[in-house]
Amino acid sequence: MPRSDALIVDAVRSPIGKKNGTLSSIRGDELAAQVLNALLSRNGVDPADIEDVQLGCVTQIGEQGWNIGRMVPMVAGWPETVAGTTVDRQCGSSMQTSFNAASAIWSGQLDLVVSGGVEMMSRVPMGSNGGDLSDKLLDRWQIVPQGISADGIADRWNLSREELDAFSLESHRRAVSAIDEGRFENEIVPVEVQNPHVGTLFAVDEGHRGQLEPDLRRSRGRSDRQRAQGVGARARAACKIRLLRARGRRPRVDAARQPGRV
Repeated sequence: MPRSDALIVDAVRSPIGKKNGTLSSIRGDELAAQVLNALLSRNGVDPADIEDVQLGCVTQIGEQGWNIGRMVPMVAGWPETVAGTTVDRQCGSSMQTSFNAASAIWSGQLDLVVSGGVEMMSRVPMGSNGGDLSDKLLDRWQIVPQGISADGIADRWNLSREELDAFSLESHRRAVSAIDEGRFENEIVPVEVQNPHVGTLFAVDEGHRGQLEPDLRRSRGRSDRQRAQGVGARARAACKIRLLRARGRRPRVDAARQPGRV
């Protein structure tokens, strides 16, 4: 049996939020529901035609519990016939959902799938769903925070504090430049962050910095949390959603030929 092509028809996202920023006023399932509906609306797709929703989420507890991949399309008002599941592959969860969707299409099991991810760290703190680790694991490995890991990587590859600061500052500068030039406007879905009748539309990324100041609390390390993009809502606070299908629509990219963009 010949393999079906898995094609990305379109991809959209919410703005990226910062910790306790604009998106912290909205639940993750409600944020993702807005993005899902915007994606289908701009492509003229009936929600009833979607066969599966694959949604990545790491901290599956509280507002992000109860299989949020199933909850989101229901919050969006889609028919209960649309299936949904949640994937946790830590920071690669959203990418894994696109692998899952593409595999289902390639095998001929499904025709039209939505994949993506959401995380609201301001509302559901990272690690709040964690538990005790096995002694057998800890006997073999040191499980440490990402900041300590970053310092270890810098030591391993002899990366200086000055090099890392320069690299990070350039990343933030490019983000600011891209926003000013409107490069993200086609992919960002403006989201309602308050009461729908008196709400505010939010459509610009938060969290980028025009300059970096030393973090005196960790001045001895090579890595610095101020270089990071931030922890909050998108996932920080954000939601990115992709529409994949087997055939019949003009795709943005062939998932088989552009794995880095899935």
